[in-house]
Amino acid sequence: MFSAVTATTITTSWTAATGSPTGYIVLRSAVSSPDTDPVPGISYTAGNTLGNATVVYAGTLSTTGSQTGLVDGTTYYYEVFSYNGGGSTINYLTTSPL
Repeated sequence: MFSAVTATTITTSWTAATGSPTGYIVLRSAVSSPDTDPVPGISYTAGNTLGNATVVYAGTLSTTGSQTGLVDGTTYYYEVFSYNGGGSTINYLTTSPL
Protein backbone atom coordinates (compact mmCIF):
# COMPACT_ATOMS: atom_id res chain seq x y z
CA MET A 1 0.00 0.00 0.00
CA PHE A 2 1.21 3.50 -0.77
CA SER A 3 0.32 6.66 1.11
CA ALA A 4 1.59 10.19 1.72
CA VAL A 5 2.52 10.39 -1.96
CA THR A 6 4.19 13.58 -3.18
CA ALA A 7 6.35 14.32 -6.23
CA THR A 8 9.48 13.06 -4.44
CA THR A 9 8.35 10.99 -1.42
CA ILE A 10 6.11 8.03 -0.66
CA THR A 11 5.27 5.92 2.38
CA THR A 12 5.05 2.19 1.75
CA SER A 13 3.33 -0.31 4.01
CA TRP A 14 2.58 -4.01 3.84
CA THR A 15 0.64 -6.66 5.71
CA ALA A 16 2.78 -8.61 8.13
CA ALA A 17 3.83 -12.07 6.98
CA THR A 18 2.24 -15.16 8.50
CA GLY A 19 4.08 -16.47 11.53
CA SER A 20 6.68 -14.41 13.27
CA PRO A 21 9.38 -13.33 10.81
CA THR A 22 12.52 -11.70 12.15
CA GLY A 23 12.16 -8.81 9.72
CA TYR A 24 11.69 -7.53 6.19
CA ILE A 25 13.75 -6.37 3.24
CA VAL A 26 12.24 -3.97 0.68
CA LEU A 27 13.65 -3.65 -2.83
CA ARG A 28 12.93 -0.76 -5.24
CA SER A 29 13.68 -0.50 -8.95
CA ALA A 30 12.99 2.27 -11.45
CA VAL A 31 13.57 -0.06 -14.42
CA SER A 32 11.23 -3.03 -13.93
CA SER A 33 10.21 -5.42 -11.19
CA PRO A 34 13.30 -6.26 -9.09
CA ASP A 35 15.08 -9.07 -10.94
CA THR A 36 17.23 -10.61 -8.20
CA ASP A 37 16.09 -12.22 -4.96
CA PRO A 38 18.03 -11.73 -1.72
CA VAL A 39 20.55 -14.51 -1.09
CA PRO A 40 20.28 -16.64 2.08
CA GLY A 41 23.18 -16.05 4.46
CA ILE A 42 23.78 -12.47 3.27
CA SER A 43 22.51 -9.54 5.34
CA TYR A 44 21.65 -6.39 3.40
CA THR A 45 21.35 -2.77 4.50
CA ALA A 46 19.54 0.19 2.96
CA GLY A 47 21.48 1.46 -0.03
CA ASN A 48 22.84 -1.93 -1.12
CA THR A 49 22.31 -2.84 -4.77
CA LEU A 50 20.72 -6.18 -5.59
CA GLY A 51 20.40 -6.82 -9.33
CA ASN A 52 18.46 -3.92 -10.86
CA ALA A 53 17.11 -2.83 -7.47
CA THR A 54 18.20 -0.91 -4.41
CA VAL A 55 17.51 -2.05 -0.86
CA VAL A 56 15.39 0.73 0.63
CA TYR A 57 14.62 -0.96 3.94
CA ALA A 58 16.07 -3.89 5.86
CA GLY A 59 15.06 -4.32 9.45
CA THR A 60 12.85 -5.76 12.12
CA LEU A 61 9.43 -5.05 13.53
CA SER A 62 8.30 -2.48 10.97
CA THR A 63 5.73 -2.90 8.22
CA THR A 64 6.09 0.65 6.90
CA GLY A 65 8.84 2.70 5.34
CA SER A 66 9.31 6.20 3.96
CA GLN A 67 11.00 6.70 0.61
CA THR A 68 12.56 10.07 -0.19
CA GLY A 69 14.57 11.47 -3.08
CA LEU A 70 12.27 9.99 -5.73
CA VAL A 71 12.09 11.50 -9.21
CA ASP A 72 8.72 12.96 -10.20
CA GLY A 73 7.09 11.08 -13.10
CA THR A 74 9.17 7.90 -12.59
CA THR A 75 7.46 4.54 -12.09
CA TYR A 76 8.95 2.55 -9.21
CA TYR A 77 8.58 -1.19 -8.64
CA TYR A 78 8.76 -2.72 -5.17
CA GLU A 79 9.15 -6.18 -3.69
CA VAL A 80 8.99 -7.02 0.01
CA PHE A 81 10.51 -10.20 1.43
CA SER A 82 10.21 -11.45 4.98
CA TYR A 83 13.15 -13.20 6.61
CA ASN A 84 14.10 -15.29 9.61
CA GLY A 85 17.42 -15.51 11.39
CA GLY A 86 20.31 -13.11 11.11
CA GLY A 87 23.89 -12.89 9.92
CA SER A 88 25.08 -16.08 8.24
CA THR A 89 21.81 -17.86 9.12
CA ILE A 90 19.46 -15.28 7.58
CA ASN A 91 16.87 -16.93 5.33
CA TYR A 92 14.60 -14.93 2.99
CA LEU A 93 11.14 -16.16 1.95
CA THR A 94 11.74 -15.75 -1.78
CA THR A 95 9.05 -18.14 -3.03
CA SER A 96 6.26 -15.80 -2.00
CA PRO A 97 7.24 -12.12 -1.64
CA LEU A 98 4.64 -9.93 0.08
